[in-house]
Amino acid sequence: MTEPAKDLKRVLQIKMRALGDAEQVALEPKHPYTKALFAAALPIDFESTTEDVVLSGEVPSPLNPPSGCRFHTRCPYVLPQCASEEPPLRPESGRLVACHLY
Repeated sequence: MTEPAKDLKRVLQIKMRALGDAEQVALEPKHPYTKALFAAALPIDFESTTEDVVLSGEVPSPLNPPSGCRFHTRCPYVLPQCASEEPPLRPESGRLVACHLY
């Protein structure tokens, strides 16, 4: 039997995009998808302002995910290599981020 978190990850086909201190990742997200998630959520601090993140493009199918970075079809900062190379988790500003921007 596997761990529930691993099973959920497999079912949702989740790829780790950011890993680090929860407060740092939430308040200063680096990965464009993480920025979009936190911009869409209720604010952590009602007195601070956050930038609106509008995602365009087609939502990829979890049954047939795109090659490279799975977020590249909707990323506002997409680079040529995003479509063909899946970015590894790399150190950036005290956390790990899977993005070709870093």
